Amino acid sequence: MNKPVLITAVAAVESGVLEITFDGKKSFRVDLRRDIADYPVLAPLSDPALFGTVHADEFGHAVRWNDDIDLGADGLWMEAHVQAGLAVRFEEFDAWRKRNGLSLTDIANILGVSRRTATNYAGGFHLIPKIVGLAMVGWETLKARKAA
Repeated sequence: MNKPVLITAVAAVESGVLEITFDGKKSFRVDLRRDIADYPVLAPLSDPALFGTVHADEFGHAVRWNDDIDLGADGLWMEAHVQAGLAVRFEEFDAWRKRNGLSLTDIANILGVSRRTATNYAGGFHLIPKIVGLAMVGWETLKARKAA
């Protein structure tokens, strides 16, 4: 089982953008402005004064603003990697899978990973590395060429 990622530091660097340090090692900027605009529960964070009160919870499992608004470390870690260009969004992977009618076994064979890894990607449980995103594009390109 993987060790959970922990948030060891967090700061608001501008309205809607956090600087988050994970496990005391790597820092990422995470832009939450789209989420703040899209999700009513996060709408209060459009107030710069409230957004600036961000802090890590006492165990490092989330960032918090108040008793009503927090975001989990795992989701923020995945989003940080996506925004840094190191990973693929689950939604992109899921759309590729559905668009091509792929089973978990198909995914495993196409990507050269175990079925368990394919299951974790398809379930949004693991970070989907950038190389997988490139493989998805390459596979679809080859498929289209064969069909032409």
